[in-house]
Amino acid sequence: MMRWLFFVLLFFCQLAWANLPVKVSMRDSGYTLGDTLHMRVEVPLPNAQIDMESLPLEGRAASWLDLQTLKVSEQHGKTVLDLTWQLFGTVEFTQPIKLPEIAIKTVGKNPQTIQIPAQTFYYSAVLPRTIENEQPRPNLPPLHLDEVTPKTWAIIFAALALLTGLTWAWVLDKLPILPFQPGPLTRLSRQFKLENAQVLSQQELQQVHHALNLAAGQSLYPQTLGKLFETAPYLQSEQVKIRDFFAASWQGTYSGITRNISAGSVQDWLKRAALAERMARKTKR
Repeated sequence: MMRWLFFVLLFFCQLAWANLPVKVSMRDSGYTLGDTLHMRVEVPLPNAQIDMESLPLEGRAASWLDLQTLKVSEQHGKTVLDLTWQLFGTVEFTQPIKLPEIAIKTVGKNPQTIQIPAQTFYYSAVLPRTIENEQPRPNLPPLHLDEVTPKTWAIIFAALALLTGLTWAWVLDKLPILPFQPGPLTRLSRQFKLENAQVLSQQELQQVHHALNLAAGQSLYPQTLGKLFETAPYLQSEQVKIRDFFAASWQGTYSGITRNISAGSVQDWLKRAALAERMARKTKR
């Protein structure tokens, strides 16, 4: 008998829990696409607490509905839930729509489930159901990007950058094939492109003498050749070669003694002399 009485009391307790006077407050009309809907739920729980893990998670609740925020508080012996929903999607005409039903649980020895019934509200259309005498605009044509102009400007700026870099390298004398402010020996070395088997002509001998005169800053003779190495000390390392050339070319020109001077031997010391001249002029700058 006692056992049956216990089950009867348990049944009535569960029935009482299931029929707790849940109070829901919310505006039920005037909503349209993108609106937020605020709902307050008041549950009297004098001797129990809500299981926080049973509450719905914030985020997507349906394809047309998101739960933005959910706050729980205690007010005057009641548990208060403040829910903020945001509405997505649209309808063709105003119609009633229901929010989802929510089931929450309590914690304790005899946990119970509390049902928050689905709430109905009226959802309004954004546009009228039919639009008369209006034609939809045609689809926009595909976007065509101008590729020629950016490429043209890119080529122009790349060319300017290359030209600027080459000019700067030339000013710093970093281009061996195009020296900056070349001296007479450097200019002559660039002009002399003869084969080793060739013999220098009288005109070519005069060109070499003229370059040596410019390097010395005066006309050179056998007795004044030493002035060249005083004025251009960077030619000291080639002094023997230059003296031999000067003596041979002077005899062939003014003494009537024929001396064949190969272009290869002159080019050999002339290249080294031109390099020494460039280094000296660069250091002096």
